[in-house]
Amino acid sequence: MKYTLIENRIKIIFGIGLFGILLPACISRKKYDALAAELQKCRDEAAAFRRDAETQLQEAQAELSRLRSEAGLLRADTSRLGAENRRTRSAMRQLSEEKNDLERRLDETIASGRGEAARILAQLKDREERLKLAEDDLREKQKLLEKHQAELALKQQRVEELERILAEQKEAVGALLTRLQNALKGYSGQGLRVYEKDGKVYVSLDEQLLFESGRTDVKPEGQRALRDLAEVLQKEKDISLTIEGHTDNVPLRPGSLMKDNWDLSVLRATAVARIILQNPGIAPLRITAAGRGEHLPVAPNTTPEGRAQNRRTDIIITPRLQDLLDVLRKN
Repeated sequence: MKYTLIENRIKIIFGIGLFGILLPACISRKKYDALAAELQKCRDEAAAFRRDAETQLQEAQAELSRLRSEAGLLRADTSRLGAENRRTRSAMRQLSEEKNDLERRLDETIASGRGEAARILAQLKDREERLKLAEDDLREKQKLLEKHQAELALKQQRVEELERILAEQKEAVGALLTRLQNALKGYSGQGLRVYEKDGKVYVSLDEQLLFESGRTDVKPEGQRALRDLAEVLQKEKDISLTIEGHTDNVPLRPGSLMKDNWDLSVLRATAVARIILQNPGIAPLRITAAGRGEHLPVAPNTTPEGRAQNRRTDIIITPRLQDLLDVLRKN
């Protein structure tokens, strides 16, 4: 449902851009303000969706750390109980030996007098009672040990499952990174970079590759790069894409159809999304288009070089987190 709402709002954003470019005189200020409000709502929902995915990944990593800690405590507790069991068994053997010795002594002295026999019988009874208490204590400790061993096995299983899923995710991200780098190496030096960060693959495209200054229509060479990218992504069914538009902090020229840099960044993100969706193998529900405006720079806006780096479009490729969520929901 969330993907459908975002898709509908993306269509509204395109509607704003199209009417803003082709028929600016036909749109009333009230309708424009309403559409701008809807645009802001789409921005917020896209940011929330991205934060939710990052939070889920952080929760999975925190749960893995907690389970490892609990497993360590259980191992220590199991070791302690094992030592106690060994001491109890040793005490039982000693008590059993003492009992046997007393029985032997009883047999030897029974003829020498009832008084000595009574004393030995009392000692024998005392040893038997102590032995029974030790046996009862051993059974309780054994039950507790078995319970801890079962809990440890379960925790260890969950730890191994989480580690396996995280390892598979890391391996898949590395393989995807390699495939993208090989597919897009022809654009090296043209403002396109592919790299991995926080378990995600980033494809960052400079403004010079995609757009003319202040424009939202993608240039032919940028369209070719996006189509090559889509050819690789259509084979990856367990990923989602977040397309983020970024600008520098230079205000738009007066009279521009766009209100500010934030509007420009959103329209550029949706323009990139449209070209990627020309590939029929990529479902719209896998894509989120968002604009960050000037608010997430990668370089200072105090130099022309820094501003050029900030005028970019980032395509963030996130692996599927459903397997991690399934493990976290257990128990």
